[in-house]
Amino acid sequence: MSFLRRVLVVVGLLLLMASLWLLVVASLPGERASDRQPLPAPDLTLPTPSARQPPALPPAAAAKADAW
Repeated sequence: MSFLRRVLVVVGLLLLMASLWLLVVASLPGERASDRQPLPAPDLTLPTPSARQPPALPPAAAAKADAW
């Protein structure tokens, strides 16, 4: 086996070991972090139906809708 062939084998084995190590590290579970943020009461209520205005259609779209 020539010197160049041995160098290529060593480089290949190093790449293989590095890729296997990265595969093992990537498969480990990550750190779990949870942040709690308090929500004020007004953010938990739904809007009343009278407070919502239906979106207005442009005149061309309204005419097209009437054609159906």
